[in-house]
Amino acid sequence: MRATNGSNPAAEGTLAAVLRFNRQPDRLFALTAGHVCGATNQVSRGDQMVYLAETGIATGFEGVLLDWQPNFVRRDSSCLLDAGIAELQPDALGDLHAQQDWWPTGVGSAASSAELRLRTRGKQVVGRYQGASHVELTVCGTYQYVLQGAFTWIPTEATEAGDSGAAIFNERDELVGIHAGGSPAGPGHVAYGVPIERILSWADASVVRRGEALAPLQAMVQPAMVAKAAPIKPSSVAEPGAADEEEVMILARTLYGEAAGEGVAGMEAVAHVVLNRVDANRWWGRSIQGVCLQNYQFSCWNENTPTRQKLLGLQATNAVFRQAIDIARRLVNSHRAGENNPEMHAERVRADHTNGATHYYAPRLVATPRWAQGKQRCARIGGHDFFKGIA
Repeated sequence: MRATNGSNPAAEGTLAAVLRFNRQPDRLFALTAGHVCGATNQVSRGDQMVYLAETGIATGFEGVLLDWQPNFVRRDSSCLLDAGIAELQPDALGDLHAQQDWWPTGVGSAASSAELRLRTRGKQVVGRYQGASHVELTVCGTYQYVLQGAFTWIPTEATEAGDSGAAIFNERDELVGIHAGGSPAGPGHVAYGVPIERILSWADASVVRRGEALAPLQAMVQPAMVAKAAPIKPSSVAEPGAADEEEVMILARTLYGEAAGEGVAGMEAVAHVVLNRVDANRWWGRSIQGVCLQNYQFSCWNENTPTRQKLLGLQATNAVFRQAIDIARRLVNSHRAGENNPEMHAERVRADHTNGATHYYAPRLVATPRWAQGKQRCARIGGHDFFKGIA
């Protein structure tokens, strides 16, 4: 669907997705590019956003603008986002909700996708991920700003001005980002996207997925995916042989606590570190639970911290946590399959993009820890540096 600011029109773009506010799940937001929402210096919160019907969707709808970046009223010259959200009434989405192919199956990462697909105004443009970069964009020929950390991808055909805000999917129909802009690049084309994980963190929201009810339902949370309320004691789970589902959930919570903002690749990297520690059979722990819950190893589990309490309260209505569960289940199964099968174990090791790391830290957030001083990292994934050969 096309999107524009009906109160202060200047740019037209495309609706990317519908988001659910995490703290109030009955509130829904329409997502598009920020410069579509606010391409003039007259824009204000409360403006009427208009979403116009496309072929196959009977009616459009309206929303109330809540927030957007870049903000040309503030004269933002640089930002991490090009995204805007407007609040919707759930009953306004009836026709769109029936178009199930439009909705994403979940959330993914552009960097780990085999193919990217821009879905915009009744057509699809395919392409390949290129890398991350800072890029200078111009809006309406007037406003310029630098979009930091955009992902660059190479589409098979040029994108157009009205594609701004359109959803970028991967081959699994997962939403990986939204389109911010594009330009010719030599004989081909280049386009820029904003990672969806960054947008969801900013909006404190999750993506409404294909087949999901618009109104929040208790049935959306599967019992096996709900946190156990009782505190988890490392001593009670340190030995092998616990139920697989408990392993999955503890690992998933660890991935969320350590790398929720790092996307699929970052959470997979933390999972491989956990499994590499299990394989090492050292004091770090001899089971997945034992490694994750070992005292003062993964700070998200430290006793008497707000982070630990948040982990124990996570539910599957959180989109990033659902991702963490999927990653954890896949890698736990891979680990179990390799316990008595050298070939399966070798396959898991080959998939480890940390190159066998057992340790990591975030250099942008903390000083170099003592154990990493003088050591050569074996991988850098997102905001984490990874190491192996640590005593």
